[in-house]
Amino acid sequence: MAEQSNNELSSPPTSRKAGKWLAELMNRDGSLRNVSSIDAYYKAILGLSAAGFQEPSERMLNYVTGKYLLPNGDLDGSGCVWFEKHRTYPHSWLLMAAVVRARLDLVHRLADFLERFQDPESGGFFATTEQLHLRGRQEMMATGVAAIALAWAGRIEAALKTGHWFRRMYEAQPDLAKGLYFVWDRRTGLVTDYPAEQAVEFRVDASQLAQWYFQYGIAAALATCLYGATSDNSWLQLGRSYLDATKYCREDVLRQGTSGKIGWGAAWMFRVTGDQQDRAIAQSVYSNLRDTQHADGWWSVTNIYSRDWSTLPEPQVSVTGEFAVLTSWMENALLL
Repeated sequence: MAEQSNNELSSPPTSRKAGKWLAELMNRDGSLRNVSSIDAYYKAILGLSAAGFQEPSERMLNYVTGKYLLPNGDLDGSGCVWFEKHRTYPHSWLLMAAVVRARLDLVHRLADFLERFQDPESGGFFATTEQLHLRGRQEMMATGVAAIALAWAGRIEAALKTGHWFRRMYEAQPDLAKGLYFVWDRRTGLVTDYPAEQAVEFRVDASQLAQWYFQYGIAAALATCLYGATSDNSWLQLGRSYLDATKYCREDVLRQGTSGKIGWGAAWMFRVTGDQQDRAIAQSVYSNLRDTQHADGWWSVTNIYSRDWSTLPEPQVSVTGEFAVLTSWMENALLL
């Protein structure tokens, strides 16, 4: 275990501080104060559980099930401004929470819904109802998290199809030294032509700061899951390839809020490989998240890189819920 200062050893883990903040924001019925959409809940249930707050996690899951989960496994996205653009993303996080809470009744409903969005030919996932109907574009984030959640739910065949999709995505990259394209069209393949003003939504530009670095991490996390399910070392090799590609990025690649999932992927890789380069990546990401956490336990979407608290960033529940999960996984893997 890496050496820690007396301060670090005497203070609660980063994930625990986040979980405590989330739990203190809750009402007795499992709802959150001053919250009116699924946006704040879908990561917080797993965040509470990962941070050790089991009873609040159970209460929140019960509340969300009654308030937002529909009989067919869909969610009521009223009031969530991005819901239709990232349609399957909250379902995936809730599915992981249902697995952890051993709610098999919910697991089957959510997993069945998610599988409807998988392209049976490519293995990717359509993130929106529109793309599902068009049989059009699939992107790494929605695809990767959905496949991990389905793997947790025992839908290994579906997850393996997605693994092969990630392998094709990697092999189709024209030049990883310049960046990573992360959108696929089932008719034309890797999407490399898009409006310049939307570039961040299609490609990690290795020459620029503040990119969507999470694309590398979710690929490594899924690859590690598939290795665990199959003992096939080629999945670890794929995960290593995606993590290695982060070396081409700018100096903030492990220091952004969008780097959190790189820490996730590297931590899971380290658990099975024992490779010190995986540990170093996870440790760097973890240190940044710890250093940018507010003293009360929350995170904001702002000032993750600059660490300039003078602009008074506001706490965000969904970000705090996710980082509670990711820091917990890093703490567990690195024995922090």
